[in-house]
Amino acid sequence: MSRSVSDPTDPLAPAPWEDIPELLRAFEGCTLSKTRWTHAAHLTVVHHYLWHLSRDEATGRMCAGIKRYNLSQGNPNGYHETVTLAWVAIVWQLLTRRRQAGAAHDGEAESAREVATLLADPHSLLEFYTAERLMSDEARTRWMPPDRRAIE
Repeated sequence: MSRSVSDPTDPLAPAPWEDIPELLRAFEGCTLSKTRWTHAAHLTVVHHYLWHLSRDEATGRMCAGIKRYNLSQGNPNGYHETVTLAWVAIVWQLLTRRRQAGAAHDGEAESAREVATLLADPHSLLEFYTAERLMSDEARTRWMPPDRRAIE
């Protein structure tokens, strides 16, 4: 089951949380294939940064990393500021709740798996945003607060 979350084109590819160090090396080194840069991989990377760094440091690394990776893939306009920052906030909240409940003692990989599973639907940002706001040019280039309900 976890394998299908990682790369829909390769059911034998490991799920992102199954080898977080390798995922990070490939992402940060811009060698990760486009097919492996899934929603689950995005969530696993941001989870890793939030697991090890302050929220501000994690946010900076995630934003810079996505921009660098997109450029390496010939996609200079692929970065979306609001989407990225919204997912950082959502993962931060979930990870904070897991830590407060004592669930984080299961370890990083198990926590990343649970977070990626709970947040598997990339369209769930529409609980917070209208499609018009989220897909606007302004939201792509700068943070736009939710117009349906607050994330935090």
